[in-house]
Amino acid sequence: MNELDALFRKLYEDNALGKISDERFVMLTSGYDDERSALKAKAAELQKELAAVEQKTVNANRFVKIVRDCIAPSELTMV
Repeated sequence: MNELDALFRKLYEDNALGKISDERFVMLTSGYDDERSALKAKAAELQKELAAVEQKTVNANRFVKIVRDCIAPSELTMV
């Protein structure tokens, strides 16, 4: 995303200085906008996957704790 922002700034400067035409500027920036949108969507997807993995890790850790407590209880009670 940072690279795209830098490229967009450079294109804007080149267009403002007359180094590239307005048509070329629009064409190039629209491609970068499409790429930025795709990257944002991918980042959101990866965040969801990360949250799911983190939740599975929490659940696994709880399960391991329960199993350890059953295998080696900290106290014995008489029934």
